[in-house]
Amino acid sequence: MMKNLKFRAYDPESGMIYQSNLIKFHISGNGMWIVSDHAGKVPAGCGTGKIMQFTGLKDRNGKEIYGGDILKNQEMIYIVYFDLGAFLVKMKLYPENRIELMQIYKYAEIIGNIFENSELLGDSNENNKNG
Repeated sequence: MMKNLKFRAYDPESGMIYQSNLIKFHISGNGMWIVSDHAGKVPAGCGTGKIMQFTGLKDRNGKEIYGGDILKNQEMIYIVYFDLGAFLVKMKLYPENRIELMQIYKYAEIIGNIFENSELLGDSNENNKNG
């Protein structure tokens, strides 16, 4: 069974996150475009906006987890990102250690995301935004 992909987009100019029902992707011979009521038609990959993909998983409170989300499980803080064909998490305190999101998602809760809540990451924020 094939699932639909879901995305959300962060616009740093407005500081807003737009859910996938407010953005659409248009692919043509001229490339890929992101279309929204807010920004109009913008070439994908241009500008400072960030696209986050839904992982297909929900946290312990039933909230959808996206790439770029910050999760907390007990006292550990994790950053969700996509690499090597899977959604992974890296620990705030030990960013070189990574594990599959599948191992912790049922026990963790979303406490923010790397774009709107960078203060949760402290000094390591710039490294985390780059995945």
